[in-house]
Amino acid sequence: MKYSICLLLALVAGCVPAAPTTIDVTNDARFQAGYRAGQIYQLRVDGYLARTSPTAPWELWTAADLQGQIGIEIRPVPAGATVRIEKLGYLFNSEHPPIPGETTEAVLAYGTLTFADGKTWPGEVVILPALHDPTLVAGTTLLVYPVDGEFLKEVK
Repeated sequence: MKYSICLLLALVAGCVPAAPTTIDVTNDARFQAGYRAGQIYQLRVDGYLARTSPTAPWELWTAADLQGQIGIEIRPVPAGATVRIEKLGYLFNSEHPPIPGETTEAVLAYGTLTFADGKTWPGEVVILPALHDPTLVAGTTLLVYPVDGEFLKEVK
């Protein structure tokens, strides 16, 4: 209902939902149950950089993540590439504020991808977590997921 009203107002007065903003929680101890800044992981198996639209961020996916997906842009990432975690964050906008009792949001890791030949991907990538056994951050609707150990091996 709220979105419908805003959409109607958008036609009349220019009201549109705010674009998502990444809230940085890198240095907040409550969010350290999964990835942490400074960690470096090596891909155990081939992966893929994927994005759902030209303006979407590049995400590091497994082959299983690709199953059933259509209309996405992908780039292969060979096993042996590394990713260094630079920050942790979650998406926030007027449609997804972290309010207790409301829809949950996942805390994501953002990092730098380096291929085995030493070349670095020209931009930040989102590293998707394992999608099991999340930890709810007390007082929020934010979930911290563990590192996907079947896909990534910690090297530092």
